[in-house]
Amino acid sequence: MITVNIPHSSIYIPKDVNFSIPDDIVQSEALLMADFFTDELIEDSNQIKTIKASVSRVVVDTERFVDDNQEVAARFGMGVIYTKTHDGKKLRSVPSDEEKEQLLQKFYYPHHHKLEQSVKQNLNRYNKALIIDLHSYPTIIDILGIKNKMAPDICIGFEKYHFNSKLTNIIVDFCKKNKFSYEFNLSLIHISEPTRPY
Repeated sequence: MITVNIPHSSIYIPKDVNFSIPDDIVQSEALLMADFFTDELIEDSNQIKTIKASVSRVVVDTERFVDDNQEVAARFGMGVIYTKTHDGKKLRSVPSDEEKEQLLQKFYYPHHHKLEQSVKQNLNRYNKALIIDLHSYPTIIDILGIKNKMAPDICIGFEKYHFNSKLTNIIVDFCKKNKFSYEFNLSLIHISEPTRPY
């Protein structure tokens, strides 16, 4: 079974979460920052288990490190709890330790518990596990201070520790066959020119 992590498809914002800007602007930010259609691309089946974040990433980003000292995006106010919008404006005040923990307990840890359970199930049954983090992004990226940067059609992201050359080659061959531009480990902090296979 494949575990598919979908951390950024939700636009749901609970009413009891406090922000420094009007609700309609918060909702607009949630819409702008969402990875649209990722929750529609894949459905649960006998071979696939999807784990979807229950709230918008502007509430809690389940794909960030809890410790901001380990999270590169935290320097832009986009750690596990966002304090700034995509264009660097104030979203909310830095939460107290108690407020942060409450948000993590409610939204972050349950999401990761589901991921952990799915992976454990696969390891117990097959002695291996495949996790796919599923994202979408606009053709032109305008976030984290980056302006008008062209993004590749497909980003093939991986950690070196978990790298699987066979699987990666299958994806690259798919990109080449369908004339998709692609890049490895696209970073919003520094975007290089995408690899064009044609």
